[in-house]
Amino acid sequence: MADFSESTEYKKMTENAGDIIVLYLGLLNRMPDQNGVNYWIIQLDDDASLLDIIEFFLATSEYYERFYE
Repeated sequence: MADFSESTEYKKMTENAGDIIVLYLGLLNRMPDQNGVNYWIIQLDDDASLLDIIEFFLATSEYYERFYE
């Protein structure tokens, strides 16, 4: 188990999950559901950047309603 928790793959996965949670909290003011975290981790694994994800969040009605209505 220790070998896995020290692996590059595990560290990347947990780092990505942490980044996604921070984006949800900071931009949408809520915790993400597990499906949302999983979706965005897959996007990061498929070469999306955090900036791509931020731009997506900024374009959502959820973000707009939070700050502009």
